[in-house]
Amino acid sequence: MIQLHALHEEPDWTTAFGPGGVVEAVIQARDEGLVRFIGVTGHGVPVPEFHLRSLAQFDFDSVLLPYSYIMMQNPRYAENFNKVLAVCKERNIAVQTIKGITRSPWKDVQQNRTTWYRPLEEQADIDLAMHWVFGNPQVFLNTAGDINLLPRILNPLIVLCPPPQIIKCRLSVSGFKWNHFLNSRS
Repeated sequence: MIQLHALHEEPDWTTAFGPGGVVEAVIQARDEGLVRFIGVTGHGVPVPEFHLRSLAQFDFDSVLLPYSYIMMQNPRYAENFNKVLAVCKERNIAVQTIKGITRSPWKDVQQNRTTWYRPLEEQADIDLAMHWVFGNPQVFLNTAGDINLLPRILNPLIVLCPPPQIIKCRLSVSGFKWNHFLNSRS
């Protein structure tokens, strides 16, 4: 899968979808059999709006965007995120989520993790955040980019669904195009 990364700012979006832009290039790559799936990613509050525009222009196989309890407290973000979910459900598009354990931006705090944001640190807080994300059967979680946080992120999944049922639990919501990813290689 090729993911068009960070299409959440106007100049980048316009260039990507313009004549000779990257969207034309990835479509050509798919048509030539070089790639099978094409996704779009973004970060920040405006990303759901940009994803809606992207999905109106091209039939992406997946979208990737932030999803956390904290982000969903922003009315603008939540409204447009839910619109993205509706389009994705209707069109069978996978929804990958990131930043599920976001606490805040780093701002004046010394950065001690490899994440772009300040993550939750206490296991109880991480468990609660993960339960919240996993409560939405339409989304998939892409874990935080800090290997030291991975066991803490996976903990609530193991508690909710003991191995080897973990994969079966998450795949049970896979009426989306993820089945294609899992059943084929390209």
